[in-house]
Amino acid sequence: MDCTNETTNAQRLAERRLLAAAWAKPSECARVCGSLDLRYMDFADRLVGIVVGYIRQSADAGTAPDLDEAERILSERAVPRSPGELYAILQEPTAGESIPDLALAVQQSADERTSELCRSLTREAFRAWSHTFNCRDCIRCSQAKPSPPRLRIAAPRARKAWRLQYERSNAIG
Repeated sequence: MDCTNETTNAQRLAERRLLAAAWAKPSECARVCGSLDLRYMDFADRLVGIVVGYIRQSADAGTAPDLDEAERILSERAVPRSPGELYAILQEPTAGESIPDLALAVQQSADERTSELCRSLTREAFRAWSHTFNCRDCIRCSQAKPSPPRLRIAAPRARKAWRLQYERSNAIG
């Protein structure tokens, strides 16, 4: 558990340092994030992801990023934050770390989160698939209600008798 928290804190710190470095060099941030295809969804911290996206847009437009404009965008998107949090992030030191290294760290953590999500979804899908094949009465079992008795009708005209089973899921209306 402590290892996971340390990893999460390191990832969050890398994202914040990337934001601080990107604010100082928006054109390099736009170039690096464009080549790595980093989007705001790749960031664990929503505030950082949205502001890095804003920095990329301002660099593409050829303008310098503005703190008031960044705060306005965060307010528009209803990002929860404390007063002055963005300014505090931008004041964090980034000595000795380059934007490409920080962006690669962010991309790696995004890939790890995606892989973990895929593993989790695969486990859930396998559980559902396994249940479907092992449960004799899966439709009623998934509805979690007591089912009515089955209605069986035999067709005397057919050479082999067939049976129609009434299932609540097949009922009309």
